[in-house]
Amino acid sequence: MEENKKEVRNLLAIGALFHDIGKVIIRALWGETEQYFKQIEKEKHYKEQFKYAHAYSTYEFLKNIVDNPVILASSYHHNPDGAEKEFKLYAKIYQLADYYSSSERSEKEKIEKENLLRVIFQNIKVPKIESKSQENFSEQEYFYNLQPLQINNEVIFPIKKEDLISFDEITAYKNLWQGFQNEFNILKNAYIKEKKLNSSEKFLTALYYLIYKYFWCVPASTYDPERKERHYPDISLFDHLRVCSAFSTSLYTDYNLNIIKNGDKPETEIKLIFLKGDISGIQKFLYGITNIKGVAKRLRGRSSFLALLPDLVAKALLDKFGYPFVNILYSGGGHFEIVLGYEEGIEKELDKFSKEVEEILFKNFYGALGLALGYTEITLSELRNKEIYRNKIMKNIYRVLEKNKKQKFKGVLINYSIDQLLDIINQEFKDIEKNYTVCSSCQVVITEEKGEEEKNICKWCETFKEVGEIIPKAKYLIFSKEKLNNLPGFHIDRIGGVYFLENLSKVSIQIKENNEIYLLNDTNFLKKDRCDGFKLIAQIVPQTNSEVMTFEELVEFAKGDKKLAFARGDVDNLGLIFMQGLGEDYSISRIAALSRSLDLYFSGYFNYLFNLEEFKNKIYVLYAGGDDFFIIGPWDIVFEALERIREDFKKYTCKNKDIDLSSGVFVGRDSYPVRFAGELAGSEEDKAKEIKSTIRVLSESLKWEEYEKAIEEAEGIVNLVNNKKIGRSLFYKFYQLLKSFRDNKNNISPKFYPQFYYYLYRNVKDKDDREQVINFFLDSKNDYQVKKDALFKAKYVIMKTRE
Repeated sequence: MEENKKEVRNLLAIGALFHDIGKVIIRALWGETEQYFKQIEKEKHYKEQFKYAHAYSTYEFLKNIVDNPVILASSYHHNPDGAEKEFKLYAKIYQLADYYSSSERSEKEKIEKENLLRVIFQNIKVPKIESKSQENFSEQEYFYNLQPLQINNEVIFPIKKEDLISFDEITAYKNLWQGFQNEFNILKNAYIKEKKLNSSEKFLTALYYLIYKYFWCVPASTYDPERKERHYPDISLFDHLRVCSAFSTSLYTDYNLNIIKNGDKPETEIKLIFLKGDISGIQKFLYGITNIKGVAKRLRGRSSFLALLPDLVAKALLDKFGYPFVNILYSGGGHFEIVLGYEEGIEKELDKFSKEVEEILFKNFYGALGLALGYTEITLSELRNKEIYRNKIMKNIYRVLEKNKKQKFKGVLINYSIDQLLDIINQEFKDIEKNYTVCSSCQVVITEEKGEEEKNICKWCETFKEVGEIIPKAKYLIFSKEKLNNLPGFHIDRIGGVYFLENLSKVSIQIKENNEIYLLNDTNFLKKDRCDGFKLIAQIVPQTNSEVMTFEELVEFAKGDKKLAFARGDVDNLGLIFMQGLGEDYSISRIAALSRSLDLYFSGYFNYLFNLEEFKNKIYVLYAGGDDFFIIGPWDIVFEALERIREDFKKYTCKNKDIDLSSGVFVGRDSYPVRFAGELAGSEEDKAKEIKSTIRVLSESLKWEEYEKAIEEAEGIVNLVNNKKIGRSLFYKFYQLLKSFRDNKNNISPKFYPQFYYYLYRNVKDKDDREQVINFFLDSKNDYQVKKDALFKAKYVIMKTRE
């Protein structure tokens, strides 16, 4: 009887997510562990069957829930020979998946007694970056608190070891386990009847996100009470389980199963495929929009579409090859990473899929967006060799990926003639009774001419506007393979769609049963309308009276000069961090944990940060995810927000000096086209990244510490001007002097000083005020040289005091 591979892989994924659940059960019993071991020794000779207590505990938990052999076999992942005959093959799959997903255990000595998750950021060290301090970050211990995932700084930010004095670890584990059980019962009652799963795909999705919620903060391995060993706890149980889940499904291919059943040394022959996909053209596509009516809504819709497009393509790829979503190791920031099992001819099928998606994207966006894939195969034994793994996975994939990105639409150009390509573009516009024109919004897609410029909008720009209207109010997200009519969202033929909803009351039971429904930016997905999971998307939009603010309304919050700031930023040296930052601890789970943790800050934490009182309804998050962001708002509030983003990011990453941000800012009027403002902010960001850990603002590059100090000093002078102690026009004079006497290397000519003092003494009579101005511009500790931040501060004062 032919097996349904997709269904078996779903069950394998479920089993893998459960396989180490016994570890949490035992930790919840700490203080009673000895008694627990004595009890299970009496009840069953667990070592003969399961080898370890946590595996036996997993079995005891699962046997009361399901009777499916594929899932139950996960309990035997340490001892397949102890399993019943129908369990053995699956048990062997779990054993291999667990071993090779946990072979990443760090060689660092584990000496701490705390059984808490150590924050992975504190171990990052990039050799090529000259250290700014001799401080050894490994000496300062940071941990995550044992709390269910909630998006706020109290939960997701690390805590120092000295702050754990009054922390009750045993009670925390008990509460965590009890919370998991309470919500798991909701899941069990919904999908398991008489130990039979009625929807493995739905159950898998909800289980994945429930485990994410409760075990993101739990270390995969700490103290082993049976082997009396301590392991270095820097990988979460969730990350270990999800990687093991992806490996388990990837072993279930004809090629790999044949080796598992018949091979003497399966680890040397079993192959996995690691794949990275990159959506090209994102930046130009996002900014490629004119400043006609509705631009803010269309921007919002576009940015959401681009944030979710990697998910859609990754899900379509997995669906084509018969895998569940757990095989997505990461998706966000314009790219995705996937692991698959090897099959004969899979390379041709992957290339075929890539060409199909490129053709679909070309038909929809006329070459504005494309897809590049890079992939490589690797054996299980090679995974254990960090150097081979690093070279084969990262370097080889990136080399192929970069090559394919430079050959954008190669498949389309090879398969179609120029006339055929024109026919593809014109296929929807053959009605000779109608007139056609280029879309007034995107200036790319052809659409029917309707007279007024604001009506000549293509179907995609109309869709983006429609979605942009609902996003600020949206609480739910639906991923669907089929097109769902009458729901606001995006759909691409043969790829899939995503829809935004304010409530689920109007959604039919059939849609709910046949599609994935996610709660937006809230982890209580089982308690609220029983969704399938949660999705974090930065969707902050300023509102007034429940309506989205226009840029014209938003700019009124600016103090002084009525201008907006367009700010872009991202993480410095990201490639080096991923390639070299982990050193000898480089592994698939750590890379997955790093990607997830960075995305959690930008996609998740931004929603919390910009809902705080000082920023609420004043900052427009155009996008944030992966490792970068783009925000818009009143210039002075954005300046303040950038300080806070960087300050919190440093706390989030354990103040590791090898992990930092750079940002570029363009300041312009509210009517300035976002397309050009974004490009100018990007150019400023590029200049900032030439130095690193820098903000480029008002045409000046400053280190973050310099920037923060400059803002503080400038605010002091602003108070003097506002109190009429110094005239604003004087600072405009100083600004002009600084600009006119500065050369290409930013050196100030000596001719500056006599004119500076002339204007100062002529216009400021109070001695103390004069001294404050002198110290504002000149460095008394360095022979009164003009300070590096002088020009920035002068411009800041001029802007802040404009009436």
